Amino acid sequence: MNEKTVLLDGRREVPADIKTLIDDSRSTLAWLEANGFKTVWVAPPPQNGRDTGLCVARARLLGQPIERCELSLKDVRADNKDVLQVIADIGDDYPVVSFMDYLCDEDFCKVEDKGVALFEDYGHFSAGGSRQMGLSFNFYRTFVDAAEQEVLSGVMKPAGALDASTL
Repeated sequence: MNEKTVLLDGRREVPADIKTLIDDSRSTLAWLEANGFKTVWVAPPPQNGRDTGLCVARARLLGQPIERCELSLKDVRADNKDVLQVIADIGDDYPVVSFMDYLCDEDFCKVEDKGVALFEDYGHFSAGGSRQMGLSFNFYRTFVDAAEQEVLSGVMKPAGALDASTL
């Protein structure tokens, strides 16, 4: 984790560590479920510490191949080590929806899908990228399927792509 302290209970700062994040996340999820909510943890998109959106914009402007901006899976795993640890822990007892299986193969994570640039900046989908992921990842069905799971070990895979021409 990069932050030295985190704010808890809206009142106090404590040293940042993975155990605190996991424990507090689990506590929040348990409270939500105890109060009748179905929970789904959404993992962040793959990122490697670079401004991926800027890389894609420069590549397009300079006529360079977009592939030069693809994210090395090794770098994504290294940059997101703590987040991936939290996701793995939470995924033992709560449904988790992750973009990794859809966007990443064994070596790289793509930065565009069907010609649409996915990222705005470091780790955030662009508006067009969000729409594209919603269609390709079939967000609604994926979340409904995840919420209906009693206990899910691991992460949800996409429920199946939607055909944008039928919408």
